Amino acid sequence: MSIPKSLQKQYDLLLPHLEAVSNYIKSLLKFLPSQDFELETGVKLLPSIARKMKVKNEKNILKLSDLVRGRLYYSPNYTQDEVLRFLKKIAKGKIRKLDSKGSGDLGLKYKGILHVDFQVGQFVFELQIVPREYKPYKKLLHRIYEKMRDQNHLTKQQKERLRDLHNNLSDDLLRESKENRK
Repeated sequence: MSIPKSLQKQYDLLLPHLEAVSNYIKSLLKFLPSQDFELETGVKLLPSIARKMKVKNEKNILKLSDLVRGRLYYSPNYTQDEVLRFLKKIAKGKIRKLDSKGSGDLGLKYKGILHVDFQVGQFVFELQIVPREYKPYKKLLHRIYEKMRDQNHLTKQQKERLRDLHNNLSDDLLRESKENRK
């Protein structure tokens, strides 16, 4: 996919600001005990932005909600509700939206994952709150999503198999996560 020069310029101008937002979120969450929490953050890469803008027929890069994002994995010592209470306490009014990610694009389930959008200046930082049990499977789940997203190359049967694999794994991980927090 060819990236328009105008989009490249927008991205280049925004990148330092997006990195500053990521660093700000890291500073907010740095007090969380490292044995129980692991934070991953990053700025969305330009090819991914270009693809998403094309799919959404969007011209303004700032309309995308996930330019800067991350995941906060939490151990079985905490529940999702406890993590959310921590975030509300330290975010001091910066939480813009909460979304339980029951299902997503393409019929893929993401049970047990909570999206928390932080408003940081003019930018939104999209944080996924994820039980630690999901972490070993994140690459596999993402690869399935990538395959499903580019589904023009898949047969109907292949799509169904991939969706079932993803959703069954998601269900199993949720069950394991709940069992570990009893």
